Amino acid sequence: MLIMTSFSLSTYSQLTFGLKGGVSIATWDARDTEFRSISGYIVGTNFAAVLDIGIYEDVSLLSEINLIQKGYTGILMNNMDLDINFKLNYLQLPVHAKYSFGNDKIGGFILAGAYLGFGISSREESCLGENCSVFSRGLTSRNPGWNRPDWGISIGGGLLFNERFFVDVRYGYGFLLVMTGVNSRNRGIEISGGYFFGK
Repeated sequence: MLIMTSFSLSTYSQLTFGLKGGVSIATWDARDTEFRSISGYIVGTNFAAVLDIGIYEDVSLLSEINLIQKGYTGILMNNMDLDINFKLNYLQLPVHAKYSFGNDKIGGFILAGAYLGFGISSREESCLGENCSVFSRGLTSRNPGWNRPDWGISIGGGLLFNERFFVDVRYGYGFLLVMTGVNSRNRGIEISGGYFFGK
């Protein structure tokens, strides 16, 4: 039985490499903080190298190395309204279980899994009226109140054309606080398009 199972898995196992890029639409889950509003979303970019590991028939394991922008827009609540536009750049390693369906011309897929990320840099634009300042802070070793690691879950789906071109949409939710003492978890949507080289 074990020999037959191993043979079956090796028969269906297939490695497919691809590249993808797109946009990320991100914010913080930041209720009950010093911010009056963090309902605004940051539009950033995401780029990834993709490895699709076939396991059995229509089931595969999708892993990536991803550069993605997250962050928020908000208004700091004090004696003045300070508009903040904050982008955080992450190196992220998602792993998803993937189920595919359809035919060789057009197919679909759904996926669900988790990701592990590490903040590598950040950029903040703060505006008081028409006076704006831009500077880097936050995700650096000089700011111990900021947490660079991030991990969470994500779900999504997409379409595959001619077994080569694909588009996918995902929703991700982080579990770790970005700022110590503030309810500041990353969440957002990724919309990407890409190409598989080895199918």
